Amino acid sequence: MAHKSCILDPIPAKILLECLTDLLPVITNVITNSLETAIVPRNLKCAALEPRLKKDNMNTDEYSSFRPISNLKFVFKCLEKVVATQLGKHIMRNNLGKSLQSGYKKHQHLDKQLTIKIQ
Repeated sequence: MAHKSCILDPIPAKILLECLTDLLPVITNVITNSLETAIVPRNLKCAALEPRLKKDNMNTDEYSSFRPISNLKFVFKCLEKVVATQLGKHIMRNNLGKSLQSGYKKHQHLDKQLTIKIQ
């Protein structure tokens, strides 16, 4: 996970990672409670939005030239990662994924898909 801090984080990610041993039980508790209750804590449901040009040569006077970039809080990023990992494992373990779908699957490369299509 990138160490980029969100301006909404009370502690910069770099410092948080240095204190991770002490803070891990609290972070784990927040994530576990969120998964058990299926509720994301309200204070994690915010992001810092930043407009970025889609391409360097686009007109900066037009709103359509920009795309929104949302910078999420560190703990929310951790929660997202846990959910994505658990969901991916569940899909693989229970054979719920479509065999030809490669999007969002680890270790699924274009060459494998091309080989399947050619056969």
